[in-house]
Amino acid sequence: MKKIYAFLAAALMSASLFASPASVPTVADLAAVADLENDVVLCLYLPDDGSTCNDVYFVGSFTGWNADFTGCPKFEKLDGFDGWFFASAAYTEGIMGKPIQAKSDGSFDWKFQSGDPDAWNPLGGNEATIEKENGTESKVAYGSAGAYIYELKYWKEHNTPCVYVPKHKYTFVLKDPYCEENPEFVPQVAGDFNWDGIDMNEGTYEGDFAWILVIETEEGNAYKFKEKTLGWDNQLEYFDGSSWKKFDNRPLPVATQDTTLVFDYSNTENFRYPLCGLVSVEVEITATLPAGAPEIGVELMGSFDGGVWDGEGLLMEIDAETGDYKATIKANEAAEFKFREKGNWDNQLEQFDGAEWGVAGNFKVGEEWEDEGGKKVIILDLSDASEWRWKSPAQGIEQIKLTEDAHKVVVDGVLYIVRDNKLFNLQGAQVR
Repeated sequence: MKKIYAFLAAALMSASLFASPASVPTVADLAAVADLENDVVLCLYLPDDGSTCNDVYFVGSFTGWNADFTGCPKFEKLDGFDGWFFASAAYTEGIMGKPIQAKSDGSFDWKFQSGDPDAWNPLGGNEATIEKENGTESKVAYGSAGAYIYELKYWKEHNTPCVYVPKHKYTFVLKDPYCEENPEFVPQVAGDFNWDGIDMNEGTYEGDFAWILVIETEEGNAYKFKEKTLGWDNQLEYFDGSSWKKFDNRPLPVATQDTTLVFDYSNTENFRYPLCGLVSVEVEITATLPAGAPEIGVELMGSFDGGVWDGEGLLMEIDAETGDYKATIKANEAAEFKFREKGNWDNQLEQFDGAEWGVAGNFKVGEEWEDEGGKKVIILDLSDASEWRWKSPAQGIEQIKLTEDAHKVVVDGVLYIVRDNKLFNLQGAQVR
């Protein structure tokens, strides 16, 4: 009975939601109940047909985009104006916010927020800047304190207000391409119920092998498929006729009972896990690193064969003639790597993005390698001091610049710089 009542309430409210308001409050009406001098006062037409509906909250940057309504202002009825509600937040530069409808149990869910920009109809007061975000959502920014009066024509999920979302058991049956080179291959279903992913189990469906998972969750929750061992880099893709694309999050269907969803993705010309079946090859890496490379040595860290992100990495060799760092790895095109001081993540490469310095991202093997005489090689020039540096540069290294009369040398395995016939260590001190 509760489900039927909630469904009817939602249907009635959704129908009335598209009806225009009979009377519209003015800025003066809002000034009588709110501080327009210092606050953003958002006034919304949310028609109420008398049924019991859930609370609506003003959620935004002023509370850190809370995902549990903590500290978020609740919309209150505006006396004298049927269907009108208002909430306010102290104005600060760059303030943003939007209404979120609580679920039937009072909990928070991003699915039940205001719709895209077409859902907002300005009826008075200041104009907010409303942009489309994530396809069906609004990004709402307020340029000043004062009243913002809008008719909210619909929500991201049209069964709001009076949100009641039934739960069902959904059985996922997946017939899909294999990771032939990966004996540990396990497909997962990930979604609003668990974005880390839930392992599917081997089984049969109508006499055929399939991967199967049964979960109980709310209808409308988003889901997609990924592979366990290689994670989000190896999620199911489809071929659209010109290129491979990742599945967008798909919503679980509205249902009246437990539901079985069968996906036949066994046609490998149309569906794939992109990192399955990749073959590792030998790759030679030559890197000209920025000045101040650690004397103790530079390690290559990564996901290449035998590589690690924790523990010891691959110690690179120094070319005595050029001072470049070299290593040979075995890796597939999806592997990644980066440079650090031997045994020390506190001293790795940083990159300048045009505004500030930050830890450099991973280099992707397949994006960097080239073919030279049948061999895979990666040549990186990271010597530009305006773009690359070590996170903990050696003191005094800025005094040693590589110019026409300054170059690197290796003596007994230690890197030095020669300038004006004098030998300097990487801390800038003359040693000979």
